[in-house]
Amino acid sequence: MFSNPFYKGVYSSNGNVYKLNHIPMISVEEFDIIQDILGGKNKPRRKSHYFAFRGPIFCGECGCMITAEEKVKKIKSTGKSISYTYYHCTGRRGNCSQNKCVREDRLVELITNEVSRFTILPQFRDWALEVLRESHKDEVSERKEIFNNLQKTYKDIESQINKLTDMKLKDQLTDNEYSLKREELLAEKTRIKDNIDNYDHRVDQWFELVEKAFDFVSCARDAFENGDLSTKKAILAAIGKNITLLDGKIIIEPEPWLAPIVNKYPALEKQYEMFEPAKSTDFTHKNEILEPIRTAWLAIANEVRTRIASLDKVIFIPELNF
Repeated sequence: MFSNPFYKGVYSSNGNVYKLNHIPMISVEEFDIIQDILGGKNKPRRKSHYFAFRGPIFCGECGCMITAEEKVKKIKSTGKSISYTYYHCTGRRGNCSQNKCVREDRLVELITNEVSRFTILPQFRDWALEVLRESHKDEVSERKEIFNNLQKTYKDIESQINKLTDMKLKDQLTDNEYSLKREELLAEKTRIKDNIDNYDHRVDQWFELVEKAFDFVSCARDAFENGDLSTKKAILAAIGKNITLLDGKIIIEPEPWLAPIVNKYPALEKQYEMFEPAKSTDFTHKNEILEPIRTAWLAIANEVRTRIASLDKVIFIPELNF
């Protein structure tokens, strides 16, 4: 099973590599490490260079994986050698015009421009977290009441089951009536117990993830520009899916929770920078100018929160210390 490339999101046939639609269980690098440990027929060759963007990017024309290679150029005037990394389509499906190589530094530049679409100003992060934290406090009180009601319901069901047993022992119920009612109460008891076990933890978990998400989008561009290749790859994996290279351009389809920011935030940032509130010393006037922008942004932030809270899968958000 661990030798099957299906689990890294691709399918190989007759020398061709095809991207699959399902979410990969492991990354390409993790898959290669496993092969190295197993020492089987799929064991990869040891690499002397880390190709950060080989794996998550696919050709926008034919769908093949974008691969990488290192080339060494000797400078005649100095006698020194300089190595360059180039990325290009594997072209394994044939008839693909995307065979032009893109140097790694140029690819980083292209991705940096895309990452900018996923990045917000610190002020917008602060606005979002300020309001969401207040909302969370209110939800804590509300969920305590709900949690107490769930516990009360659970005890009531246990009491009904005990009474049901007493009625059966006193021959006040037939065997059939007893079995049907007991089965119904046990099923309800299980459902309530699941809600009790998961409710409190689930609410705290998604809120922590929301905080982490807004911290991430406030420094994604700086972290990508200044981070190492591993950091760059982690950021790329977090912001998008179906990442393609086509005609020298990177196209990233955003993760669903990021879509509201990508689609609606840029216009608000332009309005914010147009008024240049930081230069104003009149705080009353500044707040009057910013309030419509803040209100519109908080609607977007709440949409992001709702999308994260409704996810039925764990999303990957790296911690960036920038």
